[in-house]
Amino acid sequence: MDIVTQLQDEVNSLSTLYWNYTGILQRDAPPLAVGEEAVPTDAAHESQRLVEECKRMATAVVDATKLIDTLASNLPPIKPNGEAQLARIDELQKQNEELEKELVEELELADIELKRVQALYKLVTDEALLRQDE
Repeated sequence: MDIVTQLQDEVNSLSTLYWNYTGILQRDAPPLAVGEEAVPTDAAHESQRLVEECKRMATAVVDATKLIDTLASNLPPIKPNGEAQLARIDELQKQNEELEKELVEELELADIELKRVQALYKLVTDEALLRQDE
């Protein structure tokens, strides 16, 4: 997997963390006193649990962010030179053409193998049908 795809996957994972953690915080937020109203006694215990959960979630977000930073720092440098970019495009096109040739060869071999297997299957089924008729 190339570095750009890894980076994209990690950014998607971080986005998922943010989405899920926001929902968890909304769902698990303890009740707050309004005016003179008293807060339920079990709210302190739930509040402590939420604090621990928030620490765990924050650690996961920081770890994901550090991984993204590491991947981003490993990206190849951008060459602002137009000639260098064209050279890179040519190189990538050559790689693409080579891979295309390999894939075509593999496809041709697979087609040959498929025809061979189909022929064998036909022989076996024909033989089985002949035996059935006897």
